[in-house]
Amino acid sequence: MRNSIVWLSIIFILIIIPISIALHALTKIQHEEILAETQYDTKLMDATRDTLSAYQKNIRNESESDLATTRIRLMESAVGTFYTSLENNLSLTGSDREALKEYVPALVFTMYDGFYIYSPYNNITNEIGEVDLERDNVYYGVRPYIYYSCRYRGADYDIVITYSLDNYIRINGIKGNQVINDEGYLLSDDLTYNPTTGNVTYAGVEITPEGVRREFIERGEYKESYPFVKINGTKYYYDRTANGGNGEIFYFLNQQRVVEPVDNPREYYENNIKQNSSAYNYYKEAYQFRNRLLTSYTLGGLRSSDAVTYPSSDNSLIFGHDGQTRLENKASNFNKERERVIRASIEENLKTAIANFNNYSANSSYNYLMPTLDENEWKLLCNNISIVSFLQGLNLKTRIYNGHVVLANDESDELVKEGNIYIINELDHFYTYFRMDFAYENTVYHSIIDKDYINNTGTSFSGILSTDFLPVTRDGGETYFYARMEKPCYDCIVQQKNIATNFDGDYYKYVRSLSNSALKKAYYTALGRERYGMYRVLSKKN
Repeated sequence: MRNSIVWLSIIFILIIIPISIALHALTKIQHEEILAETQYDTKLMDATRDTLSAYQKNIRNESESDLATTRIRLMESAVGTFYTSLENNLSLTGSDREALKEYVPALVFTMYDGFYIYSPYNNITNEIGEVDLERDNVYYGVRPYIYYSCRYRGADYDIVITYSLDNYIRINGIKGNQVINDEGYLLSDDLTYNPTTGNVTYAGVEITPEGVRREFIERGEYKESYPFVKINGTKYYYDRTANGGNGEIFYFLNQQRVVEPVDNPREYYENNIKQNSSAYNYYKEAYQFRNRLLTSYTLGGLRSSDAVTYPSSDNSLIFGHDGQTRLENKASNFNKERERVIRASIEENLKTAIANFNNYSANSSYNYLMPTLDENEWKLLCNNISIVSFLQGLNLKTRIYNGHVVLANDESDELVKEGNIYIINELDHFYTYFRMDFAYENTVYHSIIDKDYINNTGTSFSGILSTDFLPVTRDGGETYFYARMEKPCYDCIVQQKNIATNFDGDYYKYVRSLSNSALKKAYYTALGRERYGMYRVLSKKN
């Protein structure tokens, strides 16, 4: 009996020890894999942040950032930053930059109404018209711009709608015998315009032209405030003392002051700057666009299920609403369709680009596929100018690394989001006008969703675009100054607390719930003014 126990013990030990050793080795490998994966995630995140930072800095200092060629050049420069950052953090065999290209199938830059994909491609064809896939012919660069567009077809219409990251759309096609070629911002039916009186109201608030707006500009050792207006993304300032007292209109190009040739600067100031009509025109033209869309083109019956490019089983009316969930609300049918089309267009083209990477990569042992992005990442992509990076094919011993990063560009002037409007007291304009910059020491700007604004009974407010508070660089970026010198509210902006409890992420819905009409007017006016001043909106008018 004793011998049997001994033998069983020996057999047990002989079985358990190898298993324990194997489990220990496996646990060690898994630990090393998790550690390596975490390091790759961190390095990819750092490289993507560096890329976004480089792009933000370059495009903010580039006055011609609205031109496609300029934008592509700045993206390619930012991609160089991405690879440099990875080179400094990853150790790969062979030429670092060339070796890294084997693991980066694509980079995506989402824009206002479309996106770019940076990936390898080959546009060289052989004598019978087939694409030559020889690796010596592979070129890494930015592919042609892809719009967030979808074709819809019904009994009497065949149209293409191009969506954007907000409620701006373009429509091209045919409805009956009518050719449609139109674009504009889409707002709900609580926007009214009276052609006889000229009155414009939105959500029960009358929208009127604003008074003069001013910003500080560095002038030698001093800062001086100048009145200005933003047109096509460019700010035009009026200097009444320049040109021997005759005044001049000027703007900045590549950080240098440039005089705009205007016959009568004073008259230009009186007509365009002294009374800023951008917000008024934004809501007036939005009303007219919706009227054409629903009355002239009779597209009120358009449904998501009419989609051809990206088919949908949803039978909802795209431009319909129930009086509570309005077109501009996050939960509206229009917004759901907008996000669906944006997601489908990015997903389809990115899948193709990454799958095609297999034709160019020397890493034949790995099949490059688009990873799964979660719902929060898709929400971010559908509502923000952003960058998406991919890193795949790195060995993790028992498996292969497949990582990606999605980062939003919160400093872009190409998209005015509802949350980009901050509120200040109108008294600041008094201080600015008289160059009393010392008054800004105790002046702060707030988010509209600051809890303290719910019961605010003030009567004088002004809305300012968030990027106007960022530093403005000069001298090639060596020096900088602030065009506005108010300080951010520590609670609602810096720490992002003290937020209204009834705010659910929908700014339109929340602002409508406020009882202070002066506060609502300041917000609506700023949102309309800044969107009307964007390059994308005004491009069709010039």
